[in-house]
Amino acid sequence: MNKDFIREEGEQTLPTANDQYFIYQSILAGLPADRHVDEAFINRVCDFVIKAFREAKVNTNWADPNDSYESASLAFVRGILSSPDFINSLTSFYEQIANLAMDHSLAQALLKFTAPGVPDIYQGCELWDLSFVDPDNRRDVDYTLRQQYLADLEAQGSIHNQLSWAIAGRENGLQKFYLTHKTLQVRKEHSALFADGDYVPLSTNRPANVIAYARCNRSEWALVVAPLMAAPANEITDRDYVILADGAPSRWRNVFTGELINVSNARLPLSVLQKFPVALLVSV
Repeated sequence: MNKDFIREEGEQTLPTANDQYFIYQSILAGLPADRHVDEAFINRVCDFVIKAFREAKVNTNWADPNDSYESASLAFVRGILSSPDFINSLTSFYEQIANLAMDHSLAQALLKFTAPGVPDIYQGCELWDLSFVDPDNRRDVDYTLRQQYLADLEAQGSIHNQLSWAIAGRENGLQKFYLTHKTLQVRKEHSALFADGDYVPLSTNRPANVIAYARCNRSEWALVVAPLMAAPANEITDRDYVILADGAPSRWRNVFTGELINVSNARLPLSVLQKFPVALLVSV
């Protein structure tokens, strides 16, 4: 499909097969949620690719740039991103993996907020962040948009309406925004639990598919459950469960859905992942 955009010099292809693969990965990772490829996006990809190639020091470098290789690589990027056939193929593949990628991002965010230590929230990362490395990730943050989202979230009233609002705005990052808001509220309300609480790894009957752990400090408990990439939440059944630690309470509240859950036999059903891709539970 893209062979016409590859230059050959002797036995070498420009860019090399390895660098072509890297370019495809980078485009897919940074593709806007609306899948719209414009000149601004193409320029961002070009800038990132040249920086990455120079820092790899394989075919070019900062001290002695290989102008021929770099120009061929940039022509390749611009060529494929101007090709309707490639864009259609890229979009089709993106739609196959986008939901898994979003669930994985939510899992990473929840782990960051609840694992031992102080969570670091990089500027603007309350929503999906599809930036490349610096300086691309230093672009101005639209704080007005985030303030509006916060006002919209609070205006929903009930947690049921808030959850529906977040799910409806999934592609725009509102699920991550909702998770960030709710989890930081819990950290504020249970500051000693997250500052001083123990970390307790938990087992499940789906060890390759789910990560689970608890934070506990005296009578306060929090429980984190998230699917791994191999298991989207909709593939987990009612027969799957987390085995709670000794001394764990039996009554919990799901922070993201508002559901109250009573646990028997120290087995928490993984149905807690049915209404939202990840779960944060606090003892009640």
